[in-house]
Amino acid sequence: NVPVGTHKARAFLFRNGLFIKETSTQLAIVKSGFEQTIFRFASDHGFGYGLFAIGLAMFTGWLGRIIFRKD
Repeated sequence: NVPVGTHKARAFLFRNGLFIKETSTQLAIVKSGFEQTIFRFASDHGFGYGLFAIGLAMFTGWLGRIIFRKD
């Protein structure tokens, strides 16, 4: 659940409970794979993505109604 972007990571070294040293570095969090593909499509084709999301919601609702029918 870390937001995408550049973050500062810090590490502390302790020995016998006493502080010895601290170091920090930049940590880049990026999307990759399927998640990146969906994000890019949604950003580039917002209207189409919206229509797809609505269609998928309607289909899953219909399918759930068929599967869990109480006749």
